Amino acid sequence: MNSFKKKVTALILILATVALIVPYYEFTQVYASSVVKEAKKMNAYDYTSSPALAAKLTQVFEGNIGLYSSSSFSKQVKAPLGCSKLTGRNHYYIKAKSTGATNNGWQCYIYANAVYNTLYNEWVGRAGSLKNSKVVIKGGKTFSYKQFVKAGVKVGAYVRTTGNKNGSYSSRVAHSFVILGYNEEMVTYIEGNADGRGLVRVTKSTWSQLNKAQTSGRGRYICHVVQPTDKYYESLYGGKVASSGSSSNSTSTSSSAKSGTTVDPAKIKVNFSRTLSYAKSKKVLSGNDVLYMQTSLKYLGYSVSTNAKYDSSTAAVVKKFQKSKNITVNGKIGKVTWAAIEKAVAAKKNVKKVTVKFNANGGSNAPANQSVTAGKATALTKNQPARSGYDFLGWAKSKTATKADYKAGANITVKTDTTLYAVWAEQKLALTAQPANAKASSGSKATFSVKASGLDLSYQWYYKKTDNADWVLWEGHNTASTTGTVNGTWNEMQVYCKITNGKGESVSSETATFTLA
Repeated sequence: MNSFKKKVTALILILATVALIVPYYEFTQVYASSVVKEAKKMNAYDYTSSPALAAKLTQVFEGNIGLYSSSSFSKQVKAPLGCSKLTGRNHYYIKAKSTGATNNGWQCYIYANAVYNTLYNEWVGRAGSLKNSKVVIKGGKTFSYKQFVKAGVKVGAYVRTTGNKNGSYSSRVAHSFVILGYNEEMVTYIEGNADGRGLVRVTKSTWSQLNKAQTSGRGRYICHVVQPTDKYYESLYGGKVASSGSSSNSTSTSSSAKSGTTVDPAKIKVNFSRTLSYAKSKKVLSGNDVLYMQTSLKYLGYSVSTNAKYDSSTAAVVKKFQKSKNITVNGKIGKVTWAAIEKAVAAKKNVKKVTVKFNANGGSNAPANQSVTAGKATALTKNQPARSGYDFLGWAKSKTATKADYKAGANITVKTDTTLYAVWAEQKLALTAQPANAKASSGSKATFSVKASGLDLSYQWYYKKTDNADWVLWEGHNTASTTGTVNGTWNEMQVYCKITNGKGESVSSETATFTLA
């Protein structure tokens, strides 16, 4: 029986240790689908709408990223986001499909290399092959949205920072990560977290936060930003890649409908004869009829080749469309299907998107821009900015408003681009948490804490021991939470805190009693 108890105790200790070593993070469950969903919120997700790329991203998020435990590539290492499979300084190897090259080294370095290699079969290690990629930024002190747009930085770009001022590589002070998306306010990237546990994570930050974390805050400089050439990317995933950091899903001005390019169907409708021969004679449509139909489906967001051939893959897409519209699913083009396609295209062209911008108005952490349909009621984001000493009341169209027009999460209807300003109310001075009684032995530490609301708060603690007739100023104890070293004179000592705001108004806490253990 004693042996059984010992085993149970040992198991509990092991589980407790694991719980401490492997903490839970909010990004533990991250998959490609969530990144594709986020694409609608950030105007630089150039090609996450590609199913092929989404599948590749899923490999990354689930840990199938081409890391191996030895140079023989006999056992692949899985490192899904939020786990601690990549630990400390353990070395793992990358296998580059295009070159067969290998590399081992620091966790952020090998992880970013493995992600890039998984997406493009291009290894960006110092000794690797970059025949299908290019350096779009080399050297620099800070990252900026305009810099990224000017250089044409795209989703999936590999970023390397360094300790060298000229931007050249330095292994001693360096970091690596891969860009997942960006817009004017935010940057999202995937990295191996340098926390000693090798945690792999997705990080979302403002540009200033990115610079503080990756350059100025760490004494680093930009070494380089690498990404595949447009031609190589298109050969892998299709779709024209925007070079300005904006989405490539916008309407093209091209008069042709090349595979992978989103074209307004009206641009090629002049060559459309609408014979509906497929429905009448059961012969496959060809030429301009098919091209117009394929272009229309692509315009609606379906992944279809605009090759003017009614092949099996085109028929499969037609079936998907028919199913979405509750039309008989047969993959054939008849009057009903033609009409439904044209109706859907017309409806999409009549939809106008506008942007709601959020201004923290003296606060911080304003939500990212929100794209809404013009003239349609849409729920605002529930995310709220923060401001010390103030309560957030909601959003208003006027910067000087004292009352909110909209609560966080409320519906809004706008017809044009709109900026909403945070409305703040100064918090009144009030105690929100009283100090608690404490008990400890002589020589140990004892802590007393209060919480209060208000603006520009200052704190001062007072004590009264058994031999004191009056309260005594506790010198040096002027924070909301204060700690002191216990001695024999503390027994039955009473303490309280006086809180004062910027206007000179004061409030005192209740007393707490210390008992010597």
